[in-house]
Formats: sequence, structure tokens, C-alpha cells
Amino acid sequence: IISTLATSHESALSRIEAELISDLNRTFQDSQNIANSRVLRLEAMLLQVNSTIINDLFADAIRLKPSSYHALQYINRNGIIYNEVVNERGIPKISGASYVPRTNKNITQSQAFQLALQALSVDDYYIGDFSLLMDAYGIPVQPLQPYFSVYVPIFDMDNSRIPLGVLRFVVVADGILNTVNSPIVIESEAPAGRDFVLLDNNNHVIAHSNASPQDYLYDLVGVHE
Repeated sequence: IISTLATSHESALSRIEAELISDLNRTFQDSQNIANSRVLRLEAMLLQVNSTIINDLFADAIRLKPSSYHALQYINRNGIIYNEVVNERGIPKISGASYVPRTNKNITQSQAFQLALQALSVDDYYIGDFSLLMDAYGIPVQPLQPYFSVYVPIFDMDNSRIPLGVLRFVVVADGILNTVNSPIVIESEAPAGRDFVLLDNNNHVIAHSNASPQDYLYDLVGVHE
């Protein structure tokens, strides 16, 4: 019996791992395709704030996968957000002519952003912490919307060793939650009492197959309900 249970657990975990890796690889490929695009790299070299060409590139990425990305940003080496396109209910919101570039210390102080600035290759990428989308008052948006960020260095066309800035993909984490939360539902012969739990690098629970997201996601932002 123990051997059978172990085999069953290993099989389920292997399947979940494969699905998670597949989902993440698609995100990494998307981010690197844009970061390596001639259009973005040329525009980044011009040091232009709120570039229409970059905005259109970001908007196309959101239109193509509206359920995958909350936002795309181009951030220069000094941490100034030069371009930002936000996904509003599946429609990309492009900043208008009045856009004022700004910094965000939560981004610039993140380890992933700093590592991206030190990257030596266009093939590098770094994953930021999991968190929740917040409203203008610093309160988690309802229903809860977990996300993580992917940071990719942007180099000039000569592939200089110092990145011009960083592309930030703000990724919807629902796919990860659904992958972990679904096995017990779809496995009619799953052993009673088996739960799947996914932790981030800070030991926060980001998915649990037998608990409501409300029970654990608030810990990502230090809020306890």
C-alpha cells in the first residue's frame, strides 16, 4: 500500500511540475522575444519617454494574451518607468501624452531588478516575488489577483555588456494556482487527505489544493484577514 501511495504521489507531483514548467517557459519566451526585438532595443537607445512604438508593442502582447499579463513596463537603469501599458479587463490601457515618468522603490529595490541590471546576456531573466495587485489606497484588489514579475535586461543593438534598462512583465498567477488546485478535483481516485501546496522562496503559500485563496494569499502582502 505504501509503495502504491508513493507512486501515485510521485506521478501527480511530476505532472504538476511539468505543467508549471511549461507555463513558466511560455512566459519566459514571450518576455525574451520582446526584450530581444529590434524595435524595443532601437527605441530604448533613443532614451525617449513614453515611446509610442514601445507602447504599441506592449499593447499587442496584452491583446494577444489578455489573461496572462497584468502590465508591461520598460524601466531605465535609474529605475524610471519610461513606458507602461496596463491590462484593464482585457484591454490594454496606453499612457497618454501627459504621462509623467516615475520611479517605484518596490521595483528598483527588488533583487530581481538589480540582477537584471547586472546581466551579461540577452537570454537572462529574473523572477520577482509573488504579490497581490493593490488599489490606489494600498488595499488588495478584489477578487484577489496574485501576480509575479519577470525582469529581462534590454541591450543596445551592439550587445554592449551594460543593459540600457529592464523589461518588466507583470504576470497573472492564476495559471499556477489553477494547476496546483485542480489535481484533487480531476483525480477521482486520489488518496483521501492528499493536498498539494506550492511555496515561494519566502515560504509563503501561493497555491493550495484544499484551501481557499483567501486563506493564504493575504500573507503575500502582510495582511491578515
